[in-house]
Amino acid sequence: RVAASIVGAAGMPELIAPSLAESESLALKFAREPDCMARVRAKLAANRETCALFDVERYTRNLEAIYTRMMETI
Repeated sequence: RVAASIVGAAGMPELIAPSLAESESLALKFAREPDCMARVRAKLAANRETCALFDVERYTRNLEAIYTRMMETI
């Protein structure tokens, strides 16, 4: 579930495989179809510019805000 959350947050939900068999099938597809793997890599590279997962400054601000709220409830 954690990996699925990270992959989804990276804007790549097509990489989420709900079972081990589907995960294996996806891995084999990438191994057999280099063009498909190249498209996935290109999409991930493009998503790094806009995806919240890769925005370390925003992540830090949000995490600090959560810590502040936690401290205010003590």
